[in-house]
Amino acid sequence: MRFLPVLLLTALLVPALLIGFTSAPPSNTTGAPGQGNCTSCHSGTPNSGPGKVTIQAPATAAPGSVVPVTISLSSLQKPNGNGFQMAAYDSKFAVQSGWIMVDSSTVLKSNFLNHTKAGQTRQSWRAFFRTPSTATNLQLFASGLDGNDDGDDSGDRTYTTSVKMTAANVALSMTAPPKLGTAVPMTLNSPGDAGKTYVLASSFGNSGIPMPGKRSIPLALDALTILTVQNLVPSVFKNYQGTLNGSGMATATLALPGTSALTGQTIYSAFIVVDQKGPGGIGTISNSLDMPLY
Repeated sequence: MRFLPVLLLTALLVPALLIGFTSAPPSNTTGAPGQGNCTSCHSGTPNSGPGKVTIQAPATAAPGSVVPVTISLSSLQKPNGNGFQMAAYDSKFAVQSGWIMVDSSTVLKSNFLNHTKAGQTRQSWRAFFRTPSTATNLQLFASGLDGNDDGDDSGDRTYTTSVKMTAANVALSMTAPPKLGTAVPMTLNSPGDAGKTYVLASSFGNSGIPMPGKRSIPLALDALTILTVQNLVPSVFKNYQGTLNGSGMATATLALPGTSALTGQTIYSAFIVVDQKGPGGIGTISNSLDMPLY
């Protein structure tokens, strides 16, 4: 009878290890140097399958800004049994805090972002990350699992990847996530344009609006663009037009409605600086700021 507790514990633990963790996997399995990956509990050799795991994140980010991050798996064997773990590290490979979850498909454990049971049927997962307030170059590491959902650990595929995110001044950034029903503050930063007039606009696309001088604004010309450029609803699109201060900076705010139908929609924003010396009277054109709504 003394073996009964051991047998019971084994019966409880083995299924979880064989089919993938239904909650957060053990920490330190992102594939970062000195750490494990999904093969710590699943069979197989990392990156030997036909698929891959990818991280979509901006290459540069302003200190103290909020950026969207998406991790995705490709060439899945089955629609169930998938998972991942991801973390942000500084140059000394110290794990950084800053993750902001958007739904029940992810969970945070000791600054490691993981899939949940509800997220095992996903092929991609999205979150936001708030960068350190002081300039810190980051590297995101992730290990993703393509489980074959056959009840044992054979045949599962593990993939690892990493991307770098450099701390730098970005012309347009946001300092809060774009959650429906909240106001999203944006920071405009163009040091060489102090005292000049700016015009900020938003749209539902980023295909590009052609401008003189073979340039383009990284937005699409749609109803939202016209609404913001004409400044028709200043209570929603606050400070979308104004003057950059002595440091070439300004703040603007987008008040998002609480309409759930907008979940998953992305709003793109960008600004131009009025400069009569530039082609068509336009000087600086900012980057496109992507706001995936949740």
